[in-house]
Amino acid sequence: MNWEKLFAAIILQRGYDYYCEKAVELLDVNESEVHAEVIGSDEYEVTISFLNGQVAEMACSCPYAQGGKHCKHMAAVLFEWSEQSSDNESSASDQFATLINPMESQQSSTNHFEEIEELVEKADINYVRSFLKTILKEDDRWFLRFQNVLKMENDEVDLTYYSLIIEEIVAQFSGYDDFIDYNDASEFASELEDFLADDVTDLLNRGYYQEAFEVASQIFVLIGNVDIDDSDGEVGMLAEDIYQFWQRLLREANLEAKQMMFTWFVSNLDGTIVDYLEEYIERILFEAFDEPVFIQEKLIFAREKLAYINQKKNDWSREYHVGKWASYYLALLSKSDDQESQQELARIYRTYWSNTDVRKFAINQCIEEKDYQRALEILDESMEVDQEKRNTLAEYSRQKKAIYQLQGNRPAYLDQLWELLLKYTPGDLDVYHELKEQYSTAEWATERERVFQQLSASAQVAKMYQEEGLKDRLLAYVIKYPGLDAVSCYEDELKVEYSSQLLAKYRKELEQAAVYTSNRKQYAMYVTILRRMKKLAGGSKVVDSIIETWRKDYKNRRAMMDELRKI
Repeated sequence: MNWEKLFAAIILQRGYDYYCEKAVELLDVNESEVHAEVIGSDEYEVTISFLNGQVAEMACSCPYAQGGKHCKHMAAVLFEWSEQSSDNESSASDQFATLINPMESQQSSTNHFEEIEELVEKADINYVRSFLKTILKEDDRWFLRFQNVLKMENDEVDLTYYSLIIEEIVAQFSGYDDFIDYNDASEFASELEDFLADDVTDLLNRGYYQEAFEVASQIFVLIGNVDIDDSDGEVGMLAEDIYQFWQRLLREANLEAKQMMFTWFVSNLDGTIVDYLEEYIERILFEAFDEPVFIQEKLIFAREKLAYINQKKNDWSREYHVGKWASYYLALLSKSDDQESQQELARIYRTYWSNTDVRKFAINQCIEEKDYQRALEILDESMEVDQEKRNTLAEYSRQKKAIYQLQGNRPAYLDQLWELLLKYTPGDLDVYHELKEQYSTAEWATERERVFQQLSASAQVAKMYQEEGLKDRLLAYVIKYPGLDAVSCYEDELKVEYSSQLLAKYRKELEQAAVYTSNRKQYAMYVTILRRMKKLAGGSKVVDSIIETWRKDYKNRRAMMDELRKI
């Protein structure tokens, strides 16, 4: 199976790296499908389907693959699958060696390495030096790696070449207007990922913590400023990689290096970095640096930041930022039991109590301390204050439900379930299932009517009819629902008992739509629906009737007639 052609060369290389790092776990493998998990900056699920011995469809939960692209995680899974598949004669390593150099397809990778060793051993030392000089002059990255190999443990690191390589990567993919377009964005991101994973990580591995941090942070600032078509989320993925890199640095670095990093993070929360990237700095600043020497500095910084934001009266985002920094500040204060901290805690609550996030913090603190009564009091107050915020009200209601359940207050718990299902999260199936579990079968037959009556206009009620096996009600919903979405969704559920009704619904919607002239793509969709109709009992007769009418009424629509011939 020649699946490698489905991937760009750099994506294939990244996938092979993951495979070599044992980052792939095959969860389920059969003749038609492979389901696997790949550990990268996060855990990603990959599903690959096969048809007639070839890859038919691939899906991955990573952001890069959401736009329909073939990602490195898919490639990694296929390398692993190839290695483990009993009907593959060559290993994944052999396959990849062939991809790198097709002329060596008949040689094993072992022979390839032996050939390299033999060549180097036989070569004249002066020729090797001359050849090496040429390579190092032409490629800054190889010069940097060679330089690092020769460095002693305590040698100083010259970061000039790291900066040059970063600049070269940007220049390589930027157009004449310094813009990185959609087609180059992925490869640009992959180049920086490789540089971070190989060269910058090498600095970290050798204990050059400050230098590694400086280079990684330079990349972080760069991706916030570079002009790029980021439609597939490359900037976010790079930022996440750097965030993970920072985390590792902070686990391994000494206090002196951490102090330098802390200073950098604080100084770069000044508005110079694009706001969505600032969140990565905020996260690591307050999730890490738990040493006593940093706690007081974080308290001072959070207090000053909160005071500054509070002064920006006309800023549309003021409420959000006040809530965020007040919550950070409260979290730090709550870690101390001394009187001064508790007094400051009380002052912040008094000053910012009108802010939703501040009250949310207080609610969570009460729940953590098992002061459920006070949590309920704040929740009731907050539901009054935030009554225009639908999602927030749903969150409050879920918290009340959880507290009542912990308290064993069944009537109040049931009331909140009903409130959630009918008011705050109408038709939520998880809430529906939880509510159903609270009643006997006989009780539920009555109670569910209350649900159906109040949610009759909701699309979710159809799901409930389906789960309850109420096919007559499901059919009525499908017939009444405008368009073809509902009938297509529930066709399999209804087609045995109600094929004639489904055909009538399909016919009505198609005939109404066909009145208006459309394009070939739309006509092709009509043909797809007609093919589905033919599979229903009595469908061929209905479809033939529709086609006959259309050929008579719309004979001048050439595109439509062309598409109808394909049935």
